[in-house]
Amino acid sequence: MIVFRKNKTVKNMLMAVLICTLPLTSMALLAATSKFLNVESFVNRPVDSDNIKSYGVNILSFTKPVNLEDIKNIAVLDKDFLYVNKVSINDVVYYRLISGNFATLKQAKKHLSRVKKHFSGAWVSIRRKVEKQELTKILAEKILLPEFKQKEVVERLPVVAPIVVAKVIPVITPKIIPAINAKKTSKVLPPIVAKAVPRVVPILVPKLIPRLPPRVIKKIKPKTVIPPQIAFAEKLLEQARQLFLDRNYARVVTVSNKIIEIGSVEQKQKAMEFVGIARERQRKFAQAVAIYSQFLNLYPESKLASKIKIRLTGLKTMRLDPKVQMTKNKRKKMDENWRIYGSLSQYYRDDVVDRDTLDSEQVNSSLVSDVNMYARRKTDKSVIVMRFDAGLVNDFLDKESETRLSRAMINYTNNESSYQLIGGRQSRTAKGVLGRFDGLVYKGLSHDNFDYSVFTGFPVQSSYDSLDSERQFLGSSIHFKPYEKVEMDVYVVQQQLSGLTDRQALGTEFQYRNDKGFLYGIIDYDIFYSDVNNITAITNYRYSDKLVFNMTYDYRNSPLLTTLNALQGQQVESMEVLQTLLSDQEIYQLAEDRTTKSQNIFIGSNYQIDDSRQLYMSLSLSTVEASVESGGVAAAPSTSDINFSTDYSVKGLLFKDDYTTLGVRLSDTSSSEIISLRARSRLAGSKGFRYDPRLRLDYRKSKTSEVDQYILKPSLKVTYKPNKKVSFEGSLGIEYSNFDLPELNDQTQYDVFLGYVYRF
Repeated sequence: MIVFRKNKTVKNMLMAVLICTLPLTSMALLAATSKFLNVESFVNRPVDSDNIKSYGVNILSFTKPVNLEDIKNIAVLDKDFLYVNKVSINDVVYYRLISGNFATLKQAKKHLSRVKKHFSGAWVSIRRKVEKQELTKILAEKILLPEFKQKEVVERLPVVAPIVVAKVIPVITPKIIPAINAKKTSKVLPPIVAKAVPRVVPILVPKLIPRLPPRVIKKIKPKTVIPPQIAFAEKLLEQARQLFLDRNYARVVTVSNKIIEIGSVEQKQKAMEFVGIARERQRKFAQAVAIYSQFLNLYPESKLASKIKIRLTGLKTMRLDPKVQMTKNKRKKMDENWRIYGSLSQYYRDDVVDRDTLDSEQVNSSLVSDVNMYARRKTDKSVIVMRFDAGLVNDFLDKESETRLSRAMINYTNNESSYQLIGGRQSRTAKGVLGRFDGLVYKGLSHDNFDYSVFTGFPVQSSYDSLDSERQFLGSSIHFKPYEKVEMDVYVVQQQLSGLTDRQALGTEFQYRNDKGFLYGIIDYDIFYSDVNNITAITNYRYSDKLVFNMTYDYRNSPLLTTLNALQGQQVESMEVLQTLLSDQEIYQLAEDRTTKSQNIFIGSNYQIDDSRQLYMSLSLSTVEASVESGGVAAAPSTSDINFSTDYSVKGLLFKDDYTTLGVRLSDTSSSEIISLRARSRLAGSKGFRYDPRLRLDYRKSKTSEVDQYILKPSLKVTYKPNKKVSFEGSLGIEYSNFDLPELNDQTQYDVFLGYVYRF
């Protein structure tokens, strides 16, 4: 090991061997034996399904035939291409309910996301050549297979009282022909000649009720779920920024130290910068040098590293001779100038899936461009801060592009009149407002231990959305310190949606800090719906210099209760259209039915063994209640997840300057059991290069089907930073999957990621 650390040639050779052997390890897994038998039965056979394509979705699997009418939520598949096939895996026969007929994997995944809400064990199925041939022949020759008993077709309309009439329709008794390739069939039924036999079938006919318009599927961007601990750290970061503007440097240090304990890597970096600058302003230069040196030791490749190096160099070379100090007037003139900095980045991602039964397919090809700008001007009387964060996503497969706007705001603080005005697209600046919004916030800052806020605007569901004038809110809050170590906020918010009450909430946030840790809590109660929307408690306790505990309890509505929830699963996109079909009370009831309760408990510990070793352990438990079936939307089942993970980090395991983490994660969810092993190392190369190899091995056992899956993914990320302003990144990942399925035994996915960042 000593030879490796000192000999660069040996070091580079070992790294090359590691990089080359990572992809080869993906060949270590073997496929299970399986065999397609025959198409057993058709359930739905749409008229446009003559051309059999490569992809479908496996809904459920059975070991013996069942009556599909007894399956919960089967009605959601009424209009799908639906049939039952018969397979043999290790000499065990399974019947599978297959839905859909898709040409590409992307289309199949889109259908999977829709049905997975009702069938959590569903997965994408790839039709083998023999299955496609049999399906094509059955459809081309119009061969009739035995069909499961179907429910009477009733057109689903808004809540109406139907009038029952009678109509005579012919019923065709099908001619039954033995299924192709069914070698194990022991008995062949005699052919039956189809006859038209009249019978009376009741049909529900609505009486002068407007029909819903055709369903338009809107592309919804997935929401990123932010852990409560990270969200709280972000709030502390905003508070630290404000304290810095108020020149309360002692409080900046206190708040930033809490962020360093619980925040994400990016939040910790910003907090350490705040501490260093605050120490400079307090003229505690030795402490500033210490925190800057610690920053560069932990995060040498950070975006802030260049700024920190400049500050550290300035402190180490600083002379206290009054002759070379900047005069007061000159310093004041410099402070009044604008400081503008930011970054421009572009990243290209390409994902290709290669399977043993089909040709390779490109599933992702996109270019993401982002620009981030920060401008600040400070005088003795006021401070102006402007922020702009936006991006453009080009999807080369769908040949479309989308813009997103995360932040576009102006923050003006008047030190003489003691008030603050924030306008534009923003987040976390108004208490009680859920997420991002377009609006205006006024804060009164006349008292040290008390301030108030008034705010109004329009909520924004996603950064891809433009201003939505259909929803608007108005609210106010007060902030006060009843005790030295306690801070509290109380807020009230009234939110409207197309003339309806969308949200009417009363809530509080509180923080308690001492030398050992902190406690943060939030309670949000909806007055209109008479329901607790959210109760969250986050605590951090430093038992000793080496041992720290974190705990989070979160009880909330999922999603948070608003009247907008009534649109989920409906065939309309706007509340105005829904109001023409349902009464206000029915809309409010739908909103409550689409909202469920969820609970989450997280316990974590961080133990610093010594200067080079660290142990982290965490346990999380979460549950989501089942939703109510109403308004034509099927009920979603309840779920429960348990996760346990542990990570061991050590410096200098392979080389003198590497940092390696080894970890294991155990998960027990409603649909599967997962064991995950992972390893990661950060290696510093020469001339601005840095290497980040990773390896992950997962074993997943499904609880809803016979699927066992192995996933092996080696990857390598390389960063090259030729100077302080520019950095280039590239990564290659190879994910090998063994599905243990007849249609899909082996699959390999290649992920390529290339990009750059320019800082100014």
